[in-house]
Amino acid sequence: MAYLTKSSFNKLVRKVSISAFIKSKEDFVSQIYDDGELYYFFNRLDLSELLKRKLLLSSENHNESSIKVFQTVKIKIDNKKYIFFKGGKPKYHLYKNCSSLDKDFKDFLIPDEIRKAELIDELRNWFNQNNFTADTQQDLLVFRFNSYFPIKYKEKGIKPIQGFLIEENKNSGKTYVADYFDNLNFKQELDVLKSQRKRIYGVALNIDKIPSSILNVISKFDYLSQKNETDEIVQKLTEVLGRDFTDFINEYPDDTFENGFFKPKGINRIILYLKKHYEIKHKAYRLLSDFLMWNYGLLDKQFNEVFLEDFNFECCKFCKEKRDRISIEELFS
Repeated sequence: MAYLTKSSFNKLVRKVSISAFIKSKEDFVSQIYDDGELYYFFNRLDLSELLKRKLLLSSENHNESSIKVFQTVKIKIDNKKYIFFKGGKPKYHLYKNCSSLDKDFKDFLIPDEIRKAELIDELRNWFNQNNFTADTQQDLLVFRFNSYFPIKYKEKGIKPIQGFLIEENKNSGKTYVADYFDNLNFKQELDVLKSQRKRIYGVALNIDKIPSSILNVISKFDYLSQKNETDEIVQKLTEVLGRDFTDFINEYPDDTFENGFFKPKGINRIILYLKKHYEIKHKAYRLLSDFLMWNYGLLDKQFNEVFLEDFNFECCKFCKEKRDRISIEELFS
């Protein structure tokens, strides 16, 4: 059986398909969280993503008919950006104490002059041959590099360097799924978001004069606020709402000033509401996702290896080496 980091679990969620759906507030309360008001935050895709998280974490058998392979997780290509990272498949882990579960990403960036001279493989091999790692002291790296590359590859324009740029990112794995869940703080944050949603709805209805017939629908399309093309937003909402929508934006075709206050034109009022709703919804989704991962124990959740490999996951090399070493030891014990 295998374990996943939070990052790998999120990749899996995006690629599975489920036959079940959340069709009502009652479904949401029974399947996701006991607060029906939150149901209205989300569109069908959001609800499906939350349900996938719940089913993946709560199901004992991931080969059941309700969870299917939708699309394999993409293999990261080698973009020739780093010394050590060369792309590859997402990983699963066989042991909860695997060092890479908590390991931060740390790698040297390949210098531009090396890239232009097409010496990437030579530099990577040089690092490996000298047993250099991302933790090797810069002084040593610079001295050894300047003693070798500018001399050997002088005709290719390689000059001495002052140092290697390094990129570091905090691990997105199990350390971000807390052993202790602050339920009181979780509920308070949700209450704040519910209040904010009511407030922006009230402003849109009473000040921006957006009809309730529009507001009650467009929150499901708040993802449109992330698009840059206004015409695309207008086209989609016209398809969904018809004349109610076109009448509103035609009623307020221009920006105006009323009683000394700036009032944007109709379509911009709608886009502003969508952006605010999307931001609030996104925070609520993150809170519920973290709740599900804690409630159903992502840290301890064991996934079927074959199930994960169907999605293009592969075993972490450290775990594989440990398993092989244990197998050899057991063979000769």
